[in-house]
Amino acid sequence: MKVLLIGSQYSGCKSGVHNFRQYFFDEIGHQADLCFVGYKQNKRIFQLGLQGIISHFYGNGKPDVIILFTIKKVVGLKGLEDFKGPVVLYECDSPSYVSKVRNYLRKYNNIRLLTFEFFPDLNNHYPVEKLWLPPTITSEDRNRSIKRDLDVAHCGDYSMYKSWHPFRVKFAKEILPQIKSFDIEIRGKNLEEIGRASNPITSSEGLSLFANSAKIMLAFPTKNGWLTHQYFYPSANGCLTVGIKPQGFDEQMIPECLVEVRGDFADLEEKVKYYLDNEKERDSLAQKAYEHIQEKHSTKARVKTLLDKIREIG
Repeated sequence: MKVLLIGSQYSGCKSGVHNFRQYFFDEIGHQADLCFVGYKQNKRIFQLGLQGIISHFYGNGKPDVIILFTIKKVVGLKGLEDFKGPVVLYECDSPSYVSKVRNYLRKYNNIRLLTFEFFPDLNNHYPVEKLWLPPTITSEDRNRSIKRDLDVAHCGDYSMYKSWHPFRVKFAKEILPQIKSFDIEIRGKNLEEIGRASNPITSSEGLSLFANSAKIMLAFPTKNGWLTHQYFYPSANGCLTVGIKPQGFDEQMIPECLVEVRGDFADLEEKVKYYLDNEKERDSLAQKAYEHIQEKHSTKARVKTLLDKIREIG
């Protein structure tokens, strides 16, 4: 299958086209070509419309399927309606995308599949095939040579915590000041909101190193209760995850992927302290979670799931 990926290049720790590198398609027997709108040379190609992009990559040939990333960046792609194969809109998660995606569906009858990363409850808004693809893991292997010198770690952007992350609010404002039995290293943007100096992580590699350096990482769902990256990257790097159980967890994870705490955090300190003191039990859970993530949620696994669905819908 020939796959043409069109979208903007994400920065930092965001998922997206970065996670669908060409060699993962090659490994399972498919060809992928990537047109990053953000690249200067590709802006010129993008202005020529879809036929110009196809001619650039395929000459007189054509792809079997087109996958559009970061749809707000590819609005206005001329000629999309003329493509005879299926078109996929990837990561239609933001509630602000609802009207935009509806307009796409009205305009283009070749859009056959939408994928979601965080908000599968938006599925009801669209009358086409949907596929829930939770966050992919950009780091395929944990670094076993790094010493886990942090007891407990947490990573989060606190610039929007009031509206999107009520659990972070409660944890930071009410629970964190009361914890005395262990230290918690917090990294992220706008930590001044919770009385700490900001210490952002600006790359997937940095996030992986942070997770590799911790024995335990804390994870909190968003305001609508769904899974976030925080439930994937600790296990992907051999770290035990402790936190509130989100919606969708049972569909995607195994019990070893999370030590569940109550929504009011009343048992958080007790459970974290227990697993800090019991290294063998902690490492056993972390190893099983690591193996599950690598099998089900690696980039290669995600690519295969997506292509299988594309084949299914024709």
